Amino acid sequence: MQSLPTFSRVLIFAGLVLIFSALSAFLGQFIATQITGSTFTFAPGTPLPSGRGAWSYLNITLSASQIVGFGGAVWTYLKFFGGPAARPNLHWQAPSHWLSWPLAATAVLTIAPLLLWSYNLNASLIPEDGALASFALPLEAFLEQMTGLMLSVDGTGDRLLMLVVVALLPAIFEELAFRGILQPLLIKLAGRAWLGILITSLIFSFIHFQFYGFLPRVLLGLLFGFIVWKTGSLWPAILAHFVNNAFAALTFWTTGTLDSPELPLLSLTGLALTAAFIATLLALSRLNTNRA
Repeated sequence: MQSLPTFSRVLIFAGLVLIFSALSAFLGQFIATQITGSTFTFAPGTPLPSGRGAWSYLNITLSASQIVGFGGAVWTYLKFFGGPAARPNLHWQAPSHWLSWPLAATAVLTIAPLLLWSYNLNASLIPEDGALASFALPLEAFLEQMTGLMLSVDGTGDRLLMLVVVALLPAIFEELAFRGILQPLLIKLAGRAWLGILITSLIFSFIHFQFYGFLPRVLLGLLFGFIVWKTGSLWPAILAHFVNNAFAALTFWTTGTLDSPELPLLSLTGLALTAAFIATLLALSRLNTNRA
């Protein structure tokens, strides 16, 4: 298996993600049914279930999608292609420079004006009366309702649990899959780091099936990929991914909406944050740690 070409490895890993995603859906629903004693249907076009049972059911299935879907695919891939150099290739080692941590967190907190700009651009590219809008808008509304259901909790314990489900698990398992396995393969296949990072980011955004948030998520994927490329470690990217998702949850608990604070790019605050973001990227680029 070690002699397989890079393109074959990409296809194998993509197949593993599909297989384990299907397995995670079945396993998550089975475990959730056993724990809650009920079966709930979450699908666009159907009334969204409510109550503690539905909340627990949704969280169990989503946790399974991360742990089994992405985690299972990564574990199986490494069993076949691991070898003695697996961990360095996975970027699982700690970053060599302590500045990687605060710079990664600062980057994801200062990218907000660019994300808002890309969201508005994204929306303008989807014709209001087109086929894509007729498909994407109901899906977008459904996913927003599901996220609202997940985050509509009170009490420190429930909110800490939600941070695990919506922030910590995706940060770990999505970074392992996309920046740990897929990005190095695509960089090697493309022959250029920027192209491998871009393709990985496009795939990362596409699998979330949120078409109005496609470009913002591509930007985030580019940022996470750049962080791994420059620091030589997954951990700062995991931190940045966690901070991004946790900030969204905290915004909902504070304001009651999933919409981020309005920070137009062409405003004093927006320009200041964007300048800080660019300065952070420049600082990251000067770390000169091992890249792969």
